[in-house]
Amino acid sequence: MKMRWILATSILLIAMPLNTLAASQTGGGEITFTEGPQAIHDPESPETIVIPEDGMLENTGPLRLDYVPTLQFRVQQILAIDETYSPQAVNFIGDTSARAQFVQVTDVRGTGSGWTLSVCQEEQFKTSDGETLDGAELSFGASWPNSTVTDRSQEPTIFQDVIRMTVGETQTIATASPTQGAGTWSISFGNSTNNLAPIMDADGAPVVHETLGKPLYQNSAIQLSVPGRAEKVAGKTYQTELTWILSELP
Repeated sequence: MKMRWILATSILLIAMPLNTLAASQTGGGEITFTEGPQAIHDPESPETIVIPEDGMLENTGPLRLDYVPTLQFRVQQILAIDETYSPQAVNFIGDTSARAQFVQVTDVRGTGSGWTLSVCQEEQFKTSDGETLDGAELSFGASWPNSTVTDRSQEPTIFQDVIRMTVGETQTIATASPTQGAGTWSISFGNSTNNLAPIMDADGAPVVHETLGKPLYQNSAIQLSVPGRAEKVAGKTYQTELTWILSELP
C-alpha cells in the first residue's frame, strides 16, 4: 500500500512599522485685545447705548469713569422757610426717556483687583461773587448698580444709606472687591419708577425740554436742603464742585 504524506505549511505575516521623522515643527496662534469703543449704557436697560444730553467723559485707560452727572436744581423762589430741592433728571438725545442721575465705571484691566468710587464736595454752593448758601446740604440716596454682566456675584457693593455730603470730605459710593466690578457698571441714584416725577409749571402743566421736546422730570433720590435762614440773592446762580474719584484697591 502506498502512503500519501500531506505537508501543511503556514505563512506568518508580520506588519513592520514605517520609519518616522526624527524632528518636529510647531506652529502657533495669537490674539490681542483692545479696550473697545467708549459708550454710555442706559442705566436701566444696559444693553441700550445712549447719548446723555450733557455728553460723556472722554477718558481712556482700562479703569475709567465714562460718565458723571451734572446736578441742575433749576430756578427756585426765595423762601424764608427750610426747603428741599430735587435736581432735574438726566435727559438723552433720542428716544430714551429721562433717568435718575448715575455714574458709569468701566474696568477692563483683566486683573480682578477691584476699585472704589467716591465723591467729594469741594466747596459750599456760592455765587461768582463769593456769596455762600450757608447751611445747604447735598445728599444722595437709593443707590443701586446695573450692568450687562449677568453674574450678579460680580456686582460692586453699594452704600445703600443716604449719603450726606460734608464740604471737603470724601464719601464712598461703591466698592468692588477683588473679582467684582469687571466690565462696565452704572451706579444710579434712584430710578424712573420710584423716584422720578414730572416737573410742572405754575399752571400745573408739564414742563417740556426746550430743544428735545420731552417732558422734564425731577429725581427725589438726590436732594439739596436749604435752610430758610440762609441769605439768597435773587437772580444769581449758586454753584458747587463735585469731584468723583475712581481708585484702585491697594
